[in-house]
Parts: sequence; C-alpha cells; structure tokens
Amino acid sequence: MMRSLFSRLMKEPPVAPRVASSFVLHGRKIEDPYLWMQTPNSPELRRYLEEENRYCKQKLSIPPPLRSEFLRRMRRFDTLDLYCMGETQQTVLREYGYFSRTYQGNIQDCRQHRKSGQVEVLLDRTALAEKVGGFAGCSGLKISPNDNAMMFGLDVEGTARQQLILVDLALGWQNPVEVLDNVGTFEFASNGDVLFTRFDDVLRPAELWHLDRVTLKTSLLYTEHDSQFVLGINVTKDNRVIAINSNSKDSSEVRLLDSHHPHSTPRLVHPRGHCTYFVEHFRNRLFIFTNDDGCFNFKVVSTPVDTPTKTHWTDFIPHSTEVMIEDADVFDTAMVLFCRRESLPEIRAHSFDSPHTATVLPLATADRVVAVTLVQNPNPDAKSIAFHLSSPIASMSRHAWDFARNELKLLQAPAFSLDQTHVTRRVFALAADGARIPITLTHHRNLSHSGRNNVLLFGYGAYAETLNPVFEPAAATLLSHGFVLAHCHVRGGKENGYEWAKAARKAGRLLSFSDLESCCQFLFSEGITSPGRLAAIGTSAGGLLFATVANRHADWFSALVLKVPFVDVLCSMMDPGLALTSQDEGEWGNPRDDPAVFESMLSYSPVQNVTPHAFPDTLITAALLDEHAPAWQAAKYVAQLRAAQKGAPKVFLQAAMAAGHHGPESNDPSQDALFILKAFSAKNLC
Repeated sequence: MMRSLFSRLMKEPPVAPRVASSFVLHGRKIEDPYLWMQTPNSPELRRYLEEENRYCKQKLSIPPPLRSEFLRRMRRFDTLDLYCMGETQQTVLREYGYFSRTYQGNIQDCRQHRKSGQVEVLLDRTALAEKVGGFAGCSGLKISPNDNAMMFGLDVEGTARQQLILVDLALGWQNPVEVLDNVGTFEFASNGDVLFTRFDDVLRPAELWHLDRVTLKTSLLYTEHDSQFVLGINVTKDNRVIAINSNSKDSSEVRLLDSHHPHSTPRLVHPRGHCTYFVEHFRNRLFIFTNDDGCFNFKVVSTPVDTPTKTHWTDFIPHSTEVMIEDADVFDTAMVLFCRRESLPEIRAHSFDSPHTATVLPLATADRVVAVTLVQNPNPDAKSIAFHLSSPIASMSRHAWDFARNELKLLQAPAFSLDQTHVTRRVFALAADGARIPITLTHHRNLSHSGRNNVLLFGYGAYAETLNPVFEPAAATLLSHGFVLAHCHVRGGKENGYEWAKAARKAGRLLSFSDLESCCQFLFSEGITSPGRLAAIGTSAGGLLFATVANRHADWFSALVLKVPFVDVLCSMMDPGLALTSQDEGEWGNPRDDPAVFESMLSYSPVQNVTPHAFPDTLITAALLDEHAPAWQAAKYVAQLRAAQKGAPKVFLQAAMAAGHHGPESNDPSQDALFILKAFSAKNLC
C-alpha cells in the first residue's frame, strides 16, 4: 500500500494512500479514506510519519540571515536564570530552606541547612536528563516528614505514565531505593510510607496503592471503577489527612485517610452526585471548597472532622457571583484564596475571626495583565505568602504578601522586562450572543491602527484550563520583530469563571470557535491587523481551536503551528477503547449515543471539514506514543489538507517517533517562531 509513497522524489511532499472506507452513525454515512491510519501499532503509519520527517528535514529550512538575526535577538531572553530563583529565594520547611539554582550550566534542586548553612544538591535535573538519554520531565518533588527521603515523578517519553523515583537522601538521587512504573499522583504519609495512584489501560488514574517504606512492599488500597471518574490524592497542609479524590467533570467524591495510619479505613465525606468539592483539614475541622447549591464560582464551607457529611456543612466564605475561587491556602490566622474577578487574578485573605470580610490584593488591571504562579507555602504559622508573576513582556519575578498588614514586597525582580517599550493589556471582543470575550493584547506602546500589524494568536478553550499569558523567549523576540501577541480567552477555559468553561462543553463546543472568530474580527475592526496577517500557535485542544477556524477562514492566516493537535474529535470520541475517551465524555460529549453531540461534532471536527482552498503555511507536530491526541489524527489532517490544497502546498508534519503528548518535539525552541517569520517574510509582510 505504501510503495507509491517511497517512489516519489522528496521534491514533492509525501502522499498518503487513499483507501475507500466509511462508517455509519445515526443514519449518516461518513467517508474516511485515511481510516487505515487508526490501526493500532500500524507499520504503514510509522513509515508514513518517517517519510514526513524526511520531507521536513529537507524542506523545513530557514534562510540563514533570518535565523541568525532571530537567534541573536532571542539570546538575551533565553537563559537558565529565567527558570531558577537561586538560593536567596528559599522555601523554609522545618530545618531546611529549599531552592532551585543554575550551577555550572546545570539546573539543580537544593536545600540548605538553616543552622550550619551547608548546601546539599537533592537533584541535578540536567545531569539526570543526560543519564536517561536527553529528556527528563521531573515533577512533584516531595520531601518525607523526617527529611531523610525524597521522591519525584520522572517522565522520559512525555506521557502521563511517569515513574515514581524514591530516594534515600543519604545515598543521593543517582541511587534510588525504589522505582515504580505507571504512576500518577503520590504523597508521603506521616510515617514515611508512600501512597500513589496508577493508571489503567485507557490512561485513567484508577487505583490507589501503598508502599511500605521499610519493606518496600506494595499493596492495593482502593479502586475507582466508574470510567468517567479519575483518582487523585493530596495530603493536607497539616500532614494529618490524605484526601482520596474521585473526580469527574461535574462531580466529586472524597475519602479521608489518617496520614499516621495509611492502612486504616478511609472515611467518606460526601457521596458523588451533582456537585464538585475539594477538602482541606486544619484545626480539627474540614474546610470544603464546593460549587454545591448552584455556587458556580465556589464557596467555602466548614465542618468538624468527625462529622464530615453535608448535613453538618456551614458556610465559612459565601459564594460570590463576581469572584471565582481558583485555589486556596490555609494558615494559622487566615485562609488565603487565589481568585479571579472579571478574568483578572487577585489574592484574598479571610481571617478566621471574621471570614466574611477579606483583605484583597489585586494583581492585575486592564492596563497591566500578569500571570500568577503559586509558590509552596508549607508553614502554617507564616504571616505572608510567596508567589511568582510574569507576563509576555516580563520574565518571572518573586513577591511576598504580608496578608496581616496588607504589604507587598518584591523579593526578586524579573531577569528581563520590556515594560519601557511594550504593554500587556486586557481588551474585549463582543460575541454574537453578547458575551464579552477577554483578549490579552501585548504590543509596542506606539501601536499603529493602520491594520498592518502582524498578530500571533494563542488559544486553548477546553477542560476549564486557564490560558496564562506568561513570558516566552521566542514570543518576546517576535515582539522585537514588530508582532502583536493576542491571547484569546475563549469559552471552554475558566478565565471568566467556571460557567464560562461549562458553556462550551459537549454540544456547546461551537461557542469556542465562534468566540475565536469574534476575537479575530475585533482585531480587524480596531485596525490592529487585517485578514492575512494572523499567525497562531495552538497545542492539543488549542490546535483543534485554530484548525477549526482556519478551515472556515483560511485567508485570515499566513501561518499556523499546530502542536500535537486534537483534530479528529469525532473518530476519537466514537472509540471507547481509546485512552481518555470515556473520561472525556463530560468535556466533548458522547457522539455514539447522543445524535445532537454527533451532529455538532461532525460540523466542526477538523479532519471531517477540510474543503478545497488555499491553506496557510502550516507546521503540525505529532508524537507516535501520544495517547491524548494520537499521531494518526495529525497524519489524517495533513493528508486531507494536501489533497484539498489549492496552489503549492506548504503543509509540514513533524513526528516525534519515541515521545508522547508532553514529550520533546524539537531541540530548537525557536522553531515555531522562525517558521512563522519565514512565512510572513515570504509574503513581504515583515
């Protein structure tokens, strides 16, 4: 079947064979000539992806002068110091201060003894990456209650199925005492034992396991059997309770486990139903964050730990229709909430003496938009909290807020800032139904409204995720080339509240795409840019967002970068055997059983909606081990685009053959921006 593919010279892009095939659902017959790509472990798909990679290697070149100039400008932004605060900014936990640093070019996690001043390297991330072959995604580094052990998650392929690495700190990270596979979340119990979750065959965290720290024997504690619920664990701030969380898109069920006796029987808080909730334990009370009783922005209720059921819940912090609670932290004197008001972040401190009133720290305004990253604040007796701020024009800075005195202190300034020449501000596009769509706009202070600016769009719009406008060296370099950056906060994300996210689920998914269209039309009508001057970078569901709109309005764009895009929603959600399908039905809907969802999905799923037109220059990435957006999705979409493209096709597919959804795509972080610059330069747009 693939012989014709290899007979072609690489002057032309690969041509995927079209094989007559179709499927029928709800009385509709759908032709799918590339259905063969979905065959599990298909050798034909592997060979096709390898051919695409060879084509990319030959044709995806950047003119040396353009590349040299871009890298020269980017070099001043892209340093390791962007990601490490250094030993002056420590998180204190018991006898040690913990920090990250760069040392002789290596990124290291360290601690310093508070009395002796001795510095100990806990983990050298750069050396670990070299040891495992070049990519090492490390996450969730945790220290045991007696300070003698450490564990972290290690992902060498970019999949969710990480290894749990348990380290005796006397032996060092190079000599782990235990390595566990297929692990999700994990926590230390108070006695030093380890609890962790494991995935099932369809990438659902479904089992809770216990590891005896002394014998290193594991035992199964709990199994979540409902296919739409995922299992996770977290230890409360006082280390007395481990919360076992079963969550779907619309419901929760939490069980509480005594951290000192991890083999004891967990206690149910409230059975799953029609509300979502999360639990913190403090002062022998439970503080529960819930959207129960229609509190869509969440409220906080409290109950004694011995009576956790809903009948005993009393309001602690009431619901607000204007302020959304995103996260929380508990201290001896106050509860601190991380919130959003009108899509902008703020921090609110509620003292235990008068919880219905709050001290408020606004972190952003319409003329100064920032992204907030929470820092671990492990000490309950602290009177201040630390956090990081960044924006498209300023790298990460560290701050401390004394919530008792309402005083904000800058602990470490950003390594880079373009604040003197550029601005990041919030504007709104008007949707057809009257909704105001937030856009974070970043541009030179002397912005022209002639319609001749090139604009790079970012978007996501799914899973109630927030699209944070953070500092990225390549995007900052594009600003120096005259680009405008636009982060479009469409429905499906939660920037405007949880109802904002819920509105674009299932059959409401079309709102995400119409919101993006409204954002683009706003940029046109304001004279910020004009059709043909847009570029976009979208990852996963963000790739779906831009592919769908580009299918409809190809002439708006000059370049697209779609990274591991979710572009065959219909075929994915029709197959319950695929990873994530069942647990994602709350997000996308079930086209197998719901005709309305099927018709909606059929109307937007990019693979099924390619029509003959001149498509913009497009770079699409895929990963052969990807279980979130399988590589066949990108391959089918590229094949459809090539078959329908009018004019010389400039569609490239770059596949990582040994990586998953979150794995390394390229050793060159400038590739996406350079691809966009080349496309615009070829049209004399920059």
